[in-house]
Amino acid sequence: MKHLLPLVALLASTASHVSAQRMEDPPPAPAIRVIERIGQLHLLAVDEGASAVVFDEGAGPVALSTHRDLVPPPRARFAVLDAAPSESLATEGVRVVYPVLRDVRTGAAVVALDEITVRLADDVTFADLETWGASRGMTPLESAAPPSRILHLRIAGSDAFEAARIAEESPSVLWAEPTLWTEARRLGGDTPPILQWHLNNTGVGGGTPDADIDAPEAWDITVGAESTVFAIIDDGVDLSHPDLIIRTSPTEVFDALDNDGNGYVDDVWGWDFADGDNDPNPSVFIPPYNFPAHSDIHGTPVAGLTAAYGSGELLASLRSSGVSQRGQILPLRLLAAGQMVSQADHAAAIRYAADSGADVINMSYSLPFPSLEVEEAMAYALATGRGGLGCPIFAAAGDQFLEPLTWPASSPWTAAIGAVTNQNALPSYASIGERLTITAPSSGGTLGIHSTDVTFEDRGYDDAGDNYTLSFGGSSASAAMASGAAGLLMAVSPEITWWEVYEALSQGADRIPPGIPSDYDAHGFSRFYGRGRLNAFGALSALSVPVSMDDAYEPNVDFATAPLVTVPLFQHLIANDNDFFRFATVEGQTFAIQVWTLPNHTAPDIALLDPTGVPLTLGVPDVDGSQEIAFQVPAPGGIYGAVVLPRENTVPFGYTLSIRSRLFDVYETNDSPEDAHLLLDRLPDNSVTIGAYIDPPGDIDHYAISGSAGDEVVIDVGARDIGSLLDSVLTLSTSSGEIIALSDDFNEYDSRIEATLPADDTYIVAIWDFHGWGGGGHYYGIEFEGFTPSLPTADAVVSEVLGLVPPSGQSDVTRDQRVDIADVMRLMRSGQQP
Repeated sequence: MKHLLPLVALLASTASHVSAQRMEDPPPAPAIRVIERIGQLHLLAVDEGASAVVFDEGAGPVALSTHRDLVPPPRARFAVLDAAPSESLATEGVRVVYPVLRDVRTGAAVVALDEITVRLADDVTFADLETWGASRGMTPLESAAPPSRILHLRIAGSDAFEAARIAEESPSVLWAEPTLWTEARRLGGDTPPILQWHLNNTGVGGGTPDADIDAPEAWDITVGAESTVFAIIDDGVDLSHPDLIIRTSPTEVFDALDNDGNGYVDDVWGWDFADGDNDPNPSVFIPPYNFPAHSDIHGTPVAGLTAAYGSGELLASLRSSGVSQRGQILPLRLLAAGQMVSQADHAAAIRYAADSGADVINMSYSLPFPSLEVEEAMAYALATGRGGLGCPIFAAAGDQFLEPLTWPASSPWTAAIGAVTNQNALPSYASIGERLTITAPSSGGTLGIHSTDVTFEDRGYDDAGDNYTLSFGGSSASAAMASGAAGLLMAVSPEITWWEVYEALSQGADRIPPGIPSDYDAHGFSRFYGRGRLNAFGALSALSVPVSMDDAYEPNVDFATAPLVTVPLFQHLIANDNDFFRFATVEGQTFAIQVWTLPNHTAPDIALLDPTGVPLTLGVPDVDGSQEIAFQVPAPGGIYGAVVLPRENTVPFGYTLSIRSRLFDVYETNDSPEDAHLLLDRLPDNSVTIGAYIDPPGDIDHYAISGSAGDEVVIDVGARDIGSLLDSVLTLSTSSGEIIALSDDFNEYDSRIEATLPADDTYIVAIWDFHGWGGGGHYYGIEFEGFTPSLPTADAVVSEVLGLVPPSGQSDVTRDQRVDIADVMRLMRSGQQP
C-alpha cells in the first residue's frame, strides 16, 4: 500500500499531529498559480530558469547575452530569455520582464503579458467598455469593437490573472482571461517505416493484417473532390511540394492591396499568423533539423497525410498519397519553431479558415489549457463554415500518455483523434480519455508513417532531399488521416453537416481488439480507443445509416438515475429528448448553471430541479444562444438537478452544459478537528456529496459525521476524474482523536474508506494532499454515504404535478411522458404555477 507504513506511524500518536507534520519530505515546491477556465483546473509553476521580456513599441533589436536564438515575431514584441526575472535584464528597449510559467501537467511553457481578453456582454457598447477600462487602468488595443465582441485590453501593471478576475466581475463582461502565449507541442513519432501501410496493412513488417483504414475500398467509391479545402493550422506547409495542391484565393492577387477586404493583404496562399505576413511556408530551421521543436517541418507531412495528390492506387514507391487523393491545402502557419503561440492568433487562424472557404480544419498539436476566445472561434467555424454546414475540426489527442486529453482535443467542438499502432495496440505515448472520438493508425509499433516532407535541402524528418519522410507519427498523423476521411465524406455527400461527419466516422470505425482492457460500454465507447479505429470505407457506408444522437449519458431521462456531474459536458439533444443531470451542493453554496450551443441555433431550455426533481426556476435566454441560472443553496443543501431540453422538437443539435460553483470551498475555515462541520447526523439514514478545495501545504479539511455502533459508512474521494492533481490522504477518527481507518492509495490517487463504526460518537474525517506542494490548490469531491437514498423518479414527479398516472410497473419515462416536464417548464415560463 503506497505510503501506508510511514503514514500509520506518523498518525497513530495523535490526530493533532495531522496538521503539523508530513509523511515524507516533499519535493522542492515551486510557486504555483491556479487558473480555472471552463470548469477545468490548470496549475502553472514559475520556472526560475527563464523569463520573458516585452519590448517597447518601435524598439529595435535588443542585444542580450541570455537571449535564445529567437527573433520575436512582429505582433508579439517579446522574447523568452534563458534567465530568471531580475532587474539586471532592464535595458534600453525592454519595457517589462515577466516570469515564464510552466504547466505542471504537460510541461509546456506559458507567458502572461500585460494584456487580457474580454468578451463584451451583448448590451454593452465599445464606449462603455472604454470608460470602464480607463477607470481601472486598462486600454483597448482595438480601435472599435469587432463583430465577435472579443477585445484585447492593455493593463497597467503586470498581473494579467488578477486583471482578468476583476474584469470578469463586471456585468459588462461575459468572460475574461489573460492573453497568454503558450508553447505548442507538435505531435509526432520516429519509428521504422514500410511505406503506406496505414492505408492497406498486409501484415508486412510485423504488423497485423487489416490494421489499417481500408483506403482502397473507400477509393472504389471516391478518391475525394478537387474542390475540397483542407485548412492545416500548423508550422507552415511547403508550398513547392509537388504532391500538394495549394489553395489559391479566387479574390486576392499579389499587389500589396487587400483586394477581398478580409484584413489580410496579399493572402493568395493562406497566412502566416506567427510572423504576421502572407508567406505560410516553413521558415525556421535550427539544428537538429529533424526535430519539430527546432524546425518548421511538421505541417508538411500533416498536409500530405490529409490530401497529398494520389494516383488512385497504392504505389510501391516513395510517392505519397493522402487519405483524400484530391483536394486543396490551405496553409495557416500558427506555430513557429522556438516561438510561443498567442491565443488571439489561434482564434484568428480558425476564423480565417472558416471565412476563407475551408471545408475541414486540422489542428495536430496540443496546448496547456483552453482559451475561451479560441473556443468561441471554433464554435464560429462550426456554425458559419461551409455556408452554415460547419467545418469539422480534427485535433490530435496528444502524445504524452495523459488522461484526460490535452486541449484542443478536449474541447467539445473538436473531434479528438487518438493513435493506434500497426498491430492494433495503443502506443506507449497515447493520451486517452472520455473526450476521445476515434483512433487512427500511427507510429509506436513496428512501423512508422510515410508522408510528404519539406523540400528544402538538408532539412526535414528525413534530410535525404527526396521530399518524403519515412518516420512521421504520433496522434498528429492520426488526426490528419481523419481529416482526409472527412474530405471523402464531403465528396460523396456535399450537404453533410459537421456533426454528421463526426457521427459517420464514429459509426464506421472498427472496434479493434484491445491491447489493454478497454471496456467498451453499452454505447460502444472506450476511453482508450473512442469508438474504434478509423475505417474510411466504413464511414462512407455509414452515410446511409440514420444518425444516432444518443449522448454518452443516455439513458438519463429521469432525475433519480441522472448522473452526478462535476465538469462541463458536451451532450446531444434529439426531438422530445430531455437530459437530466444531478450535482451535489451544500448549504450556502452559490452555483451557476449555464447551457450554450452554436451560434444561430435555437437555445435549449434549462431548469433547476430541487432534491425531489421538481423544477424550481428556469434559465434566462440570451441572444448569444445561452441560458444561465444563478442560485444560492438553501438549508440543508443536498443533491440538486438540472434538465436540458429543446425549445423546438425538430432539429438535433449539440450543447455544452456547465455546472460550476462560484466559491472554492464553502466550509473554509475547517483546518482543525474543532472546526469540522457536521455533515451527516443520522447514519445510516443520510448521504451527501460535496465539492471542495485544498490549498497546500497547510490546508487540511475536516468533516464530522454522527453515527451509532454498527453503522456502516463509505467515504470516497474523487479528484482525478475532474482533472485535479490531488493525491489525497483520508483518515476517519473518533472524537477523542483515535484513528480507526486510513487510506491514501485507492486508485493510486483518490482515497476511499469503508468502515463499521465501533460506538455511538461524532467522528472526524480529515483529507489533505500527500505531496503538500506549496501555493495554489486542488479541487476534489468527497462522498459520505450510509446507504443509497430513495429519491422519487421523474415518473412520479410528473404524475403528481400533472395528475397523470404512469402504467403499472413502468420503471422509466416514455418518450411521450418526457414532454410533460417541458410542459411544466412552459407553464412556469408563462408565469403560471403547475
